[in-house]
Amino acid sequence: MPGSAAIAAGTIAGPCHSVPNQSTWVDSPVRDGAVLIGDAAGFNDPIVGQGLSISLRDVRIVGELLLGSDDWGPALFAPYAEERAERMRRLRFAARLDAVIHAEFGPEATARKLRFREARAKNPLLGLAAAAVMVGPELVPAEAFTDEAWAELMAV
Repeated sequence: MPGSAAIAAGTIAGPCHSVPNQSTWVDSPVRDGAVLIGDAAGFNDPIVGQGLSISLRDVRIVGELLLGSDDWGPALFAPYAEERAERMRRLRFAARLDAVIHAEFGPEATARKLRFREARAKNPLLGLAAAAVMVGPELVPAEAFTDEAWAELMAV
């Protein structure tokens, strides 16, 4: 059967499942007697594929805190909660940027992509937020993740 005829004669193999591009989080992953890590503490939009990296970093930080103290009360995990909140905020920013630039289509999206490229050319700091998922969000200057940076990138 030729190509187009084979496609026309095909049957649905579904249902097709999709993943909504969303992020979730808790205000604090620490409670008396419990510390949430990985997706249990919140996950990032899967568009940037950071799930395993987030989980492994959570495990490393929590593990180091546990090994460094005999008092495992909630106060011990405050540095983890603070670091994670900022790390996830930066990764949400980077994921939102990636979604807007690479996963939206049409004339308005094309114009936005061009404005994004122009803004990055004028101010290289602005493009660094996109690099956060590759180099680690803590290595990118905080200024790359501000509302002002977003407005400049989107030229709004």
